[in-house]
Amino acid sequence: MKVITTTILFFTLVLSSCSKEKIELKHLDGDYAGDFTVYYKDQDKTMTSKATLKLKDGHFSCSGNPNRIPAGGSGTYHIEGEQIVFQDTNAWTAEFDWALILTGTFNFHKKGDNLTLKRPSANENTYTYDLKKAYTP
Repeated sequence: MKVITTTILFFTLVLSSCSKEKIELKHLDGDYAGDFTVYYKDQDKTMTSKATLKLKDGHFSCSGNPNRIPAGGSGTYHIEGEQIVFQDTNAWTAEFDWALILTGTFNFHKKGDNLTLKRPSANENTYTYDLKKAYTP
């Protein structure tokens, strides 16, 4: 019984001491390229286009496409826990889905050179960037 209690105590201490690595802005700096995908639930329609994203010292610039998949954006960003918050500084016209603009709060996951951004959605549409850091010599 003592061995089981000791083992449980040991694993509890090990697991409680493990914490997710805190990602700082400087860890995200770089040029990324990949795919942007939007899924509209009410239309059961998925659209994917190429996207690029530049992150540097709390500033960002995202490429846009003529069909606005994605629309792009530029401005500043910061990290809040496990989310990244983009603040776009551009003026936009009103004839398209503004969720296609890189602005607002996104859940993010970074593993190695891969960066995934996903906008939380109340209407069950999904907006996802799957990007890979570009090699710079």
